[in-house]
Amino acid sequence: MRKAIGVTLVLCAGAIGVWVFFWWGLVGGVMQIVEQVKAPHTSALWVALGVVRVLFAGPIAVMATKLVIIPAKKVLGTRTKPPVTPPEDTPEEEVEAHVVTECGN
Repeated sequence: MRKAIGVTLVLCAGAIGVWVFFWWGLVGGVMQIVEQVKAPHTSALWVALGVVRVLFAGPIAVMATKLVIIPAKKVLGTRTKPPVTPPEDTPEEEVEAHVVTECGN
């Protein structure tokens, strides 16, 4: 059941990201610019906000997607590496060398 909920959340995250990017960001921003250009009294503020909306459609879509993927990861459970432990019967010098090479330091 947890896996189904997690997969559903991930799919919803993708749908939200696509919707925010295309419909809200690109289409909505372009429509806002066109409406202001066609209006009898053009507002520079609304044109600028439309341009900003188009320019930041991608980053906003990524943030919206990540806001849904984070709980999905918690539901699915994240996989972490087990801690690096050397065998019990090794001398101290080899233990330090083992830890340094395994951890990448």
